[in-house]
Amino acid sequence: DGLAPTWVFTASPTLADRLSATTARVFCLPTCGVEEVVAAVAKEGLQSLYVEGGPTIHRAFAAADLVEEVTTYIGPQMLGQNGVAAFTPPVPWSFLDRQVELLGDNVRITERKQEHV
Repeated sequence: DGLAPTWVFTASPTLADRLSATTARVFCLPTCGVEEVVAAVAKEGLQSLYVEGGPTIHRAFAAADLVEEVTTYIGPQMLGQNGVAAFTPPVPWSFLDRQVELLGDNVRITERKQEHV
């Protein structure tokens, strides 16, 4: 809707060229790994990121030890075989400062990751 800026992170110069005529801000990074993206965002002055995605991007941030907080939503419908497997951390995590909220028929659980398990 144009109300917020769109930032695109890519390792593809071709994609960067194709998006140059749009309003998107394009960051063309050598590998576009999560560490590079976080460094670019920090250089722009941002202090935190909300990473919404599937298990692949979540695993990448977890493997880079860049996770401080986890928010989980639980709904009343089970997707079964049509769903995407949930993220699981590479090692056991413990959490502090747990908040549980009921949002209509859904539950939101927000937990701060404890550094040493």
